[in-house]
This record gives sequence, C-alpha cells and structure tokens, in this order.
Amino acid sequence: MGRRRISGLLVVLLLGAACSADRDSGTSTPPVASSSLSGPSDPSDVPSSAEPATAAPERAVEVTRCDEVRLPEGGVGGADFNLDAAEGLLDINFSDTRRGVHRNISYTVEYLKDPTCRETAEVAQLIARVGPPDWPPVVLGPQGAGPLHLGMTYQEIGDSGAASTVLGSRHDGWPAGCRILHYRASRFGRVPGATLNGTVSPERGLEQLYATSRMITPQGVRIGSSADDVAAAYDLAGVSPGESVTVPASARAVYRIQLTQVVTSISLELRQLGCMR
Repeated sequence: MGRRRISGLLVVLLLGAACSADRDSGTSTPPVASSSLSGPSDPSDVPSSAEPATAAPERAVEVTRCDEVRLPEGGVGGADFNLDAAEGLLDINFSDTRRGVHRNISYTVEYLKDPTCRETAEVAQLIARVGPPDWPPVVLGPQGAGPLHLGMTYQEIGDSGAASTVLGSRHDGWPAGCRILHYRASRFGRVPGATLNGTVSPERGLEQLYATSRMITPQGVRIGSSADDVAAAYDLAGVSPGESVTVPASARAVYRIQLTQVVTSISLELRQLGCMR
C-alpha cells in the first residue's frame, strides 16, 4: 500500500511539472477537431453582407374597354388626362355629380390596342383632344376615303357605317333633295372648324368630301401642310399663302385646296356639283 501511494504521488507531481513547463514556454495544446458528420455548412445559411437588388414594381392598372367608359352627362371639359405613349395607355379622370352625389371617376384605356377606342365617338374625341395617337392616316384618294366613294347613294352611305346624312334645309339655301354628310368621328375624325363633311345630290350621289385632320392625299398633302409642300406634291410653279388651288384627282374629280399660311381645307369633289348653295 505504501508503494502504491508513493507511485501515485509521483505521477501527480510529474503531470503538474509538465503543465507548468507548457505555461512557461507559451505553448498550448491545439483543440481537437470536431468529428461532426453534417458536412460543410450550407452557403445559404451564411448571412450575406449585400442585400439582393429589388426590382422596380410594374405599373398595376385596371384597363377598361373604351366602349364601357361612361362619361359624365355634362361633358368632360374639366377632366384631367394622362397619356402614357410608351405603354399605349390613356388615363381619364373626372368628377361625376350625377344623382346629386359627387364622385371621382377614373378610367384607363389602351387607346392603341383596343379597337373600340376608334368606334366609341366620345372616347375618340377625348383622344383627339389629348393628342392624336399613332393611328394610320386615312387616305383621301381619287375615289373617296375608306368605304365612302364618290357616287354612293345616301342609303349606301348609311349602310357603310362610316357616315350618315341629313336632308339639307331649303331655308339655308340647299337645293331640293340635297343631303349633308356627317362622318363618324371615331372613323375619320372631324373637319377643322366646320360641320359640313360633304354633300350628296339626288342625281350624282356622294359628290363632295372634306378632309379631316386625319386624312391625307396620295401625294402627302394634309391639313397643316405648307404652300411649298403643295407646290412640290402637285408639281406647281409656286403656291402662295392665301391661295385656293385646284388639282386633278381623276378624270371626273378634283382636289380643291385652300391655304392661309398653311393648308386649312381640302375637298375631293366631282367636277360638276349639283348641291351648290
């Protein structure tokens, strides 16, 4: 028993001396590596110092078909408009006081893609006020414009859906049987500063068409063209502001072009008219 105690005491003394020597030499026992079997850590678990880029939110809009737009009874003189040409969107905002209740009404229409925007007269007029969209021009050719052709009867004009006619008043100087033509604004637009779009005689049918701001002759002349444009288009020696120019359109029809500083009026008409006031 005495020897065992002495041996144990010697072991303790030796271990203590070894630890003291390690401390004095500044060395330490390296830590034991972990024996975890989970493998390398998931990169997604490592927090990133860079925040991911946030995409700009797309414009969220509720688009309404033009033929479903309900405009105020009192007109839209006080309406606000916002035209997004890049997206082809038109915002219409106005106050509605129908039934004695004040409400703010907003619509967004796709004025380029939605075909009903051209067929709904009220919306077509709104678009024309804001700025004409990139609709193709209507060619006022030697025979007419769109489905309207010189010589058509007033019944054929009505059946075309592009225009209507009313009987001219004798009180206003119209000969008996003459009719006044009115375009559908959504189809052709409006004639600047005038209500007369054309005339229909009982003998010759549709005999006169006035150009709207959307119409253009095959030679490229339209409302707003300069005198030089007219001279170049029809190979004229010179055209001066204030002139009225008549140029051939076909064997039976002519163009009559009125200018101030620019072209203010263009008509396609038969050489012989029956409805002259």
